[in-house]
Amino acid sequence: MEGRDPIESIKKSFVDLPENVKACWAVWVPAQLINFSVVPHHLRIPFVALVSFLWTIIISGMRGRLEVKETKPVTMTSEQMSQAVRMPSAPSFASGPVVSATGPTGTGAPHSGHTNVAVTQS
Repeated sequence: MEGRDPIESIKKSFVDLPENVKACWAVWVPAQLINFSVVPHHLRIPFVALVSFLWTIIISGMRGRLEVKETKPVTMTSEQMSQAVRMPSAPSFASGPVVSATGPTGTGAPHSGHTNVAVTQS
């Protein structure tokens, strides 16, 4: 959970349990009372699906916040900085091997059969 080890996750779950249960009861008890007393039989499953979607939004809002950990600034020399941002050169397509693939008929059209692959040096 959120990059924690399992023991920390279990501890956090127990700490959050009272608030989660209160929120669960606040959403699902009224939803089920409405579902079984007002909602027609053929709309009960879609109603519960809607409430479930809303419950997911609520619990994500309650528990989806990541804790911000304090970080130390990193110092780098100018050489380290230039190495960190140096991008590899783009491959050149002017020369090198050329790969072409064709089907059993030699047309290159898609079909279910073996594909012939030819590699040539240009």
